[in-house]
Amino acid sequence: MRIWLTYSKAKSKSIMKIYLLFILPIFVYGCQDSSNLQTESLDQVEASVITAYNGLCKIYSGTDVEKILDFYTNDIVRIPPSGEIFVGKELLREAKTRTRLQNIYTLDDYSVPVVVASVDQAVTYSTFKDTSISMETGDTVKTEGTWTAVWQKQTDNTWKIRLSTYTGE
Repeated sequence: MRIWLTYSKAKSKSIMKIYLLFILPIFVYGCQDSSNLQTESLDQVEASVITAYNGLCKIYSGTDVEKILDFYTNDIVRIPPSGEIFVGKELLREAKTRTRLQNIYTLDDYSVPVVVASVDQAVTYSTFKDTSISMETGDTVKTEGTWTAVWQKQTDNTWKIRLSTYTGE
């Protein structure tokens, strides 16, 4: 316990990122309940998740926040680079609406994600480049970063994001 308390805040954030990137996917994979889901090969699951991922990326530059939110579960957990944890679609709606009202946002480029799939959950890891232009000042911010998401298969066989975290510089 004493050792843990001596870690700086930055080191504890690093530990959290390591947890999210490595331990959480293993936990998610091991805790799945697929008893009432149709059986799909992991290749089919991966293709379905990549299709959902591409669908989100194609509309992400738009201003229709509700279309973007369709790709998230109601209990979405979002962890931005600040480390603050946001839970629930309503908080995501507020953040996306505020961003879209204050900035012109474009997702300039995104990679094909690495997918770690199970029957009803998958983890994606990808890179992105985006641009945000302030409508008030005209200031432009270009970001390159990484995005990790945990996708969950829904009862209607769609895939939605349950956990999302990203970095950017």
